Amino acid sequence: AMSHASEAVAAAAKYRAGSNNQEGVLDIIDSVLNNEPPFNV
Repeated sequence: AMSHASEAVAAAAKYRAGSNNQEGVLDIIDSVLNNEPPFNV
């Protein structure tokens, strides 16, 4: 869930990303492409 997600969405999410202003999606893409935890399974 993004940092600005509702509490219900955040509670259901397995991972919290930064906000759009903090390049949250880009950080996740980088983690996936670099095979970093928690995306290295």
